[in-house]
Amino acid sequence: MHNNFAIHACKENASCRSISSLGGSFIQANADNMSLGAKVSMSAVIGGTAEKLGGGKFANGAVTGAYVMMFNHLHEEVRASARERRMKVLALNLRCNPYVFGLFHNNPFLGAEAVFVDMGVGLVGAEYDRGYFFILAGDDYGIIIPYSELAGGAAPEASFGVEIGRVDLVDKSIPFQTEMLFGERIKGWVGTPFVGGAVSHSTYRGVDLISTSINIGISISPFGVFTFGGNKGLIDRKK
Repeated sequence: MHNNFAIHACKENASCRSISSLGGSFIQANADNMSLGAKVSMSAVIGGTAEKLGGGKFANGAVTGAYVMMFNHLHEEVRASARERRMKVLALNLRCNPYVFGLFHNNPFLGAEAVFVDMGVGLVGAEYDRGYFFILAGDDYGIIIPYSELAGGAAPEASFGVEIGRVDLVDKSIPFQTEMLFGERIKGWVGTPFVGGAVSHSTYRGVDLISTSINIGISISPFGVFTFGGNKGLIDRKK
């Protein structure tokens, strides 16, 4: 969030410019740990101090600084709300609209609880990935959550690639919860040196989930055009 204080006297006063710049930088660097009231109060103090150093009245600069901060905050809130609405609409379309990608019934994510994309490496069954879930169902639909995946197993290959897939509840009558995506999972896959498919199974408090995905990348195997493997690992939510 930027703090552009409308104080024309600062243009001619180095101390004034320094106060505004340092104060604005401090607020921007600590924005996540400050309430709106704290930001407005600090902006008022900075604006008043800068105005006073520029030869004006403290009160005028304080009011200007406070108003600018409140306007910027409102602007960011409106933008964030618009983004949130767009993401929710996209989630609903991916889950419910069979024609979301065109005129034909070609939506591979229809009915899914979540979709995901990650990038990672594998070596003789060991696997590490970093990626994102896009939630399509439940209370959190429309949000994106980063995750990591670490697993160990057996596979006669070394690989690197991108994985794109969907997550489904086996029993669709059970309400989906975002926490169901994280924890232990068992995975198996088959493919070629450039593309493959995988299926994962996980259980959250007795609820079964299935993930299906395609993998695009490079895989080197002693079996030539055929690759396969399996592993067991942990999906961990990241901030």
